[in-house]
Amino acid sequence: MIQREEKSVYSCAAGSGLFAGLYLCVLAGLFFMSLREPLAGAAILPVGLGFPLLLAWQMRRWVRANPAYGKIWSLWLGGIYTCIFGSLIAALFTAVMLLFVVPGFLSQYLMQAAEVLAGSPAAGDYELEIEVARRAAERGMVPSPLNFAMTMAWATSFSGSLLSLVLAALLSRGGLKRWVAVERP
Repeated sequence: MIQREEKSVYSCAAGSGLFAGLYLCVLAGLFFMSLREPLAGAAILPVGLGFPLLLAWQMRRWVRANPAYGKIWSLWLGGIYTCIFGSLIAALFTAVMLLFVVPGFLSQYLMQAAEVLAGSPAAGDYELEIEVARRAAERGMVPSPLNFAMTMAWATSFSGSLLSLVLAALLSRGGLKRWVAVERP
């Protein structure tokens, strides 16, 4: 009988991070297409809501492959690393897009946001903000492409770690009840 070598939680997370990164690249691609295609902007939220499902599916795969990973701490650690690896892939994609494919995208996006807000019924309440956004876009006072990409990576990693904790509590053996149960004397 051939014995299979068990993968570490880090190895599982690295493999899952590739899927997460590709998924996050699709989200970033929708963001870049949103200036030209209104449907792409509308698709960002539903596609984004699928990310927790992808992460939960990956976590369940780990537990099936190695039941020892059914503990909350193993699942959480794997989820954190999956989100870190995925966010780094998406940050690289975003940086390449902002530097070489669509330079000036952030200024265009800010200008379009100001125009949309100016055309809304509440525009009178936001005259100062609209003017500040227009001036910032015209003067190029937006984050650099690398600054934007790294900020996105940090934010995605942090929110992914929180999401991983919630999913780990729900998917671990015993589920959430095991961790919040209070014994009474």
